[in-house]
Amino acid sequence: MDNIVSWTVEDEAIIATNTDATECKRCAVELGYWKDDYIKYFAKHVDRKAPEINRGYYARVKAMEMFIHQFLERCDTKCQIINLGCGFDTLYWRLKDTTQAVANFIELDFPTVVRKKYQIIKRNKQLLEKICNEGATPDGLFEDGLVEIKCPFSAFGLDFEEAIRQKKLKCFKLNDRSEVILDRNHDYGTKSKASSILLIKIIIHHQHNCIRNTNNTATRVFVDLPVNDLSIISDACADGEVVIRSGDVHAAGYHLAACDLRCEREVARQLAACEARADAPTLLLAECVLVYLRPGAGDALLRQLAAAFPRAALLLYEQCNLADRFGEVMLRNLHARGVSLEGAAAAGPPHAQARRALAAGWARARSWDMREVWRALPDADRARADRLEPLDERELLQQLHAHYALTVASRGEIFADLDLHA
Repeated sequence: MDNIVSWTVEDEAIIATNTDATECKRCAVELGYWKDDYIKYFAKHVDRKAPEINRGYYARVKAMEMFIHQFLERCDTKCQIINLGCGFDTLYWRLKDTTQAVANFIELDFPTVVRKKYQIIKRNKQLLEKICNEGATPDGLFEDGLVEIKCPFSAFGLDFEEAIRQKKLKCFKLNDRSEVILDRNHDYGTKSKASSILLIKIIIHHQHNCIRNTNNTATRVFVDLPVNDLSIISDACADGEVVIRSGDVHAAGYHLAACDLRCEREVARQLAACEARADAPTLLLAECVLVYLRPGAGDALLRQLAAAFPRAALLLYEQCNLADRFGEVMLRNLHARGVSLEGAAAAGPPHAQARRALAAGWARARSWDMREVWRALPDADRARADRLEPLDERELLQQLHAHYALTVASRGEIFADLDLHA
């Protein structure tokens, strides 16, 4: 799984399912199934869905919220959440509106999805301001990419401002308020395009012989650099390294990064870039992710996550029982849209999905189909759903619920008692 994975037309079809899911969630939200003030930014227009679909998404969202709450009860907010195949999920913003915002929230998905999500965030103040509160600035999110220059200033024996004064950093200068700004008189070697704006993130590794502030932490300076050819800024600092992360978003407590979950090295690299900590209590979320991965790739991802996070809970929402007649119809419908469930062979009954997690190194695992999950929801929640959209015929909903499962796996004693009926 370490090799580069080739991109296929089917990948684009899988990406399109994110749009469908987001539209379904917005429909249910508008009908009053649950509250989500942010979904409207990710799905502008939506047709009304069948009551069974709305009810299915309601059960899914409520069940995920129930386990997220259990997780946060056990470790407070000094923890991290990693959303694998995040799509246009709004959990980060919903948690920010509560007292349960976590120390680090990481979202990973295909580059196309990440780029679209990033553009939506950038265009909407209500989304952006939550991230800005984490330490980014509105001017620190631009549309074409992120360039990171890592510069050890001990090579200069200078602090950052003095390095600029002595023109060691050729493309920056200080204004009359001692703010770092772009030196627009610098010859970048090319004309800039108005649409090509890049973010430069200078990370200064303070050394005792070159710090003005007495702390030992990195200082981050954000400026906008209108250039079209990235190669021309490679001389911006001595011994500098330029890394391009197109469309990613990085703030103090929020990271959105492009990642192909089929590539183990890429997963490890992006988790490190997003400041994931192996020693932190970790909640890993994956909704309809493994079923799109070949069984070997899905198993490898489960093993990698188990090895990386010794104090973690894993929450999976996946298709199940796909070998029966109803499952075959689901597969045919997806195939007609160009979507191939490469992990369908591993999407067996719920108990098999729990065994899969155990075989991958998770200490404990339990799984339930959504029929059981629905019965475990509070009576008041189920009654409210009935009032919103009464169902004349419940058989279709029962069939849908029988073909989706929720699996909870964990490592570390702190999460040993996570349970549907807790």
